[in-house]
Amino acid sequence: GWPDYVVFGDGWHAFVELKATQVTGRRGQLDDGQKRYKASVEAAGAEWRTWNLSDEWDEIKAWLRERTGRQIT
Repeated sequence: GWPDYVVFGDGWHAFVELKATQVTGRRGQLDDGQKRYKASVEAAGAEWRTWNLSDEWDEIKAWLRERTGRQIT
């Protein structure tokens, strides 16, 4: 289904799906519907990102810093 966030920047946009490792104790994964939606988004030329919270918080901050030029704390 629909991702958790749609993020717009200057000349780019991305669809972001967050999975909660800390709640379940296991890494979340896209379900079949989300995989199909991801493929459609990417086929249309948009960016799709999936991250597990809180395990990948540093990666999320680095991606946002790269995209926005701002330090994320």
